[in-house]
Amino acid sequence: MTAAEQPETAVFVGPSVPLASVRTALPSARVEPPVARGDLRRLRREGVGVFLVIDGLFAHQLAVAPSEVVDAVADGARVIGAASLGAIRAAECWPAGVDGVGGIYRLYRLGVLRDDDEVAVAADPDAAFAAVSVALVHVRYLVLAALRGGLLDHARAGELLCAARETHFAERAWPAIFRDAGVALTPELRALVGPTDIKRRDALLALAHLRSGRLAPRRPLPSGRPLAPYRTSGADHATRYRGHDPHFGLPRARLQAELARWLGADGPADVLWDDLEREGELPRELMRWHAAQRLARP
Repeated sequence: MTAAEQPETAVFVGPSVPLASVRTALPSARVEPPVARGDLRRLRREGVGVFLVIDGLFAHQLAVAPSEVVDAVADGARVIGAASLGAIRAAECWPAGVDGVGGIYRLYRLGVLRDDDEVAVAADPDAAFAAVSVALVHVRYLVLAALRGGLLDHARAGELLCAARETHFAERAWPAIFRDAGVALTPELRALVGPTDIKRRDALLALAHLRSGRLAPRRPLPSGRPLAPYRTSGADHATRYRGHDPHFGLPRARLQAELARWLGADGPADVLWDDLEREGELPRELMRWHAAQRLARP
């Protein structure tokens, strides 16, 4: 197949890896913001043949559904997932021929990780969806590295994980996690923050995997029975979405007032809220407001 015949590739990316890394690894790829419901179908109609799903939206917008991922594969597209929501969808949809890359994908595939909360972060849509909070899986890897390096004992490690789990995903930050756990954030522990960013490592691995062009042969799709994600029970679904709250844990009335104050609106906060919702701008404005609050904190 010549370069001209190569199918167009789209990469959905946000907080997991910088845009510059995507453009360096795949200069001809179509770089898209985190995937949301309907994006795969839209781009498939536009002729995109390969999708690398790293980051995705949820909470304030409908997340891309497993059925949409399966439909893209059934339509002849190649779908690869890694690092964040991409890893989750790859683990759910691998029977349909979706490819997964990296440690996070393998942990979801094996059922070691089950909650979407493990990879969820708040992001700033005005800064290329840069992360403004810390993923729980990042805390797990830092704690593991600290244990192996003798920087934490098991009691302190457990307290750190407990503090991180009990914090809403949008509010997780290193200083707060260590403070709530009663553990000092020493220079040695701070030095582990970058090297243990497993989401970024997996995203870079997926980019290198796609750049190499050495994709495994397409697996034949099962026939004679409907495809289903590897977790299908209602109990599992309820557990996976624990902690995801589009109101950031605040009462709706308070969030309406905070958003109206931040936007400098003169009218009633609930009317502004309804107007933004009707125009389809509410999710983005809420993400911008929350990112601004997080960035303003020490």
